[in-house]
Amino acid sequence: MCTVALIASDLGKVISQRKLVDNHSHARSLLPQIDEMLREANRSPDALGGIVVGIGPGTFTGVRVTLAAARALALSLAIPVLGISTLAGLAAKAAAVRQRGEEATLIVPVIDAKRGQVFYGLYERQKMKRGLPPCWLRRSPFSVCDRGDLFALLEKEVSKLRASMVAPVALPKTTVHLETNSQSETSITVDAGEEYSLAPNYIANPSLDDTTDGVERRLNSWEPSPFVVVVGEEDLLKKPFAHNMQFFAAEMCAETLFLGQEYLVEPGLYPEGDRLKPWLLEQITRKLTPSPGVIESTNTLMPGFPGSPESVKPIYLRDPDANTHITKMRDPWATKGGET
Repeated sequence: MCTVALIASDLGKVISQRKLVDNHSHARSLLPQIDEMLREANRSPDALGGIVVGIGPGTFTGVRVTLAAARALALSLAIPVLGISTLAGLAAKAAAVRQRGEEATLIVPVIDAKRGQVFYGLYERQKMKRGLPPCWLRRSPFSVCDRGDLFALLEKEVSKLRASMVAPVALPKTTVHLETNSQSETSITVDAGEEYSLAPNYIANPSLDDTTDGVERRLNSWEPSPFVVVVGEEDLLKKPFAHNMQFFAAEMCAETLFLGQEYLVEPGLYPEGDRLKPWLLEQITRKLTPSPGVIESTNTLMPGFPGSPESVKPIYLRDPDANTHITKMRDPWATKGGET
């Protein structure tokens, strides 16, 4: 599927969008879709302030076509272009929903990689100061695995999260007395006169007697419960999910390469995730309101700098696939055994 979207200059509203389901006609229809979308919005190509393009992982041909089109447009219009992973787009879509409701400890975007495999990423929720919206940090590089191995992989991640969520409490070295009340709340009073009120999330049978022994067994049986949200296309994963996992069906859309990225924290310094919107706003502001008598630096369009066409590179997670396609492009008539 190929999608394009036009975002307002304040970067908060979708003006127009297009979606093409046919995966075999990207090269023929991508640029006409963009032209049609601009005409519908009564905009000219010169009105564009920047381009954000999906860089995969995905099909080799689809990624190559979209990147070539984005680079060509950016070069001809002298505007910056940035590459955002399609997995990050899915994660942003889930994060934008989860930050208003039940928050996920781990967001796992998945894309069909064909051949019985899936591309995936791991975004872990970060602790934020009170009043700030939640965000999710990508802990590791994007990867690929067999579809049937994904659940075992997620179970291992849940175990790691559960272990990291158990924080030992350092109490003074003195006698500790335990008491309980009718609300199943445990009050711990130490000899120094300090008092702690604990209300753990019990997984053990709540019918245990309210005795000191029962309280100890309850405390020992408590386990944190990380909540995992897997996001991807509907019917991508058929296996039933565990009680602490949920599947969020979502299609990859062009606007999610930008909208919702503020909830993601990507490693490195490239303008992506929560750095994407501020960087683009700065570039658009410079274009719309140039300073009188000041020549703006062109570093953003120089090769190697963020925003330049050369800086946008595809994400390939299966090198043999890419190498095979590249070999065919170099010598399309080559066959096995040297026969033609």
